[in-house]
Amino acid sequence: MAKLNKNEIIEIVSEKTFVTKKEVREIIDETLSLISLALESGNEVNLTNFGTFVPKKRAGKTITHPGTGLKIQSNDTNVVTFKMSKSFKDNLNQ
Repeated sequence: MAKLNKNEIIEIVSEKTFVTKKEVREIIDETLSLISLALESGNEVNLTNFGTFVPKKRAGKTITHPGTGLKIQSNDTNVVTFKMSKSFKDNLNQ
């Protein structure tokens, strides 16, 4: 399975829309920045026909060091989950 990186996305969008790569890069950067800010603020981001990004807090847990047997408490962490839309899931599974 091949990977698609940001530069490849910029190139493809630029070719399909006849917009310069510089402008496409600015649009993508601003879009990703807005999504990041929304998630950092605790807001869900719903992209119709794609999916929903949901920020969640994962509780800390007790970890045992394998060498010493010392128990360590990890901190709570913030994570983002993604739930794909039904239409995206249907298209993916065709």
